Amino acid sequence: MATQDIGEALDAARLAAASDDYDALESAGLRLVALARRHRQEARRADAD
Repeated sequence: MATQDIGEALDAARLAAASDDYDALESAGLRLVALARRHRQEARRADAD
């Protein structure tokens, strides 16, 4: 489920930021971007149908 995936990525980003783990923060940010892109593509496909 996309909402759960986004929530998990946000949690990971919060934890990384709190611990000053910038590599993990970058990774979580990239995961959020990928999830947003995937969600947008799925929404566009649904609109096209």
